[in-house]
Amino acid sequence: MEQRIYRGSASPEALADHLVQQFDPRDNIQAQKVGQGDSLLVQIGRGDVPSELRHAISVSITRATGDEPGVAVTLGQQQWLDPKMATYAAAMGLVSLLITPWALFALLWPISDIAGSATLSSDIWNTVESYMVSQGARFGGAETLRHPHAPTDY
Repeated sequence: MEQRIYRGSASPEALADHLVQQFDPRDNIQAQKVGQGDSLLVQIGRGDVPSELRHAISVSITRATGDEPGVAVTLGQQQWLDPKMATYAAAMGLVSLLITPWALFALLWPISDIAGSATLSSDIWNTVESYMVSQGARFGGAETLRHPHAPTDY
């Protein structure tokens, strides 16, 4: 998982809406937004029928903490949310608002699955970057996130 911080006045909700508007009309791609306000999850997956999508790139978008306002954008991979999982997703969204936006990643599948979607990930990062620059935001740093239980190299 990679997280990038953008400093400026762009809103998480506007970025999420922009991603859906950019990717959902494309052939063989589905995009959906889950959540509202300052903690959102946008899923972008390959396929024309949501029930046949097995994996999707998830983009967590939250308000960044710090002295200067900003947006934190984190890419990972997870199973496509369908109506059967809607209740679970709603509960996780509530938990993320009450506790932490990191709770949105409770739905994530292992990061190793993202390798097959490298092109889509690159397209998403390029879209995020273009949008944030158009809103006057500047890049504030990147970090590779690891699962707390993943083995570490010593």
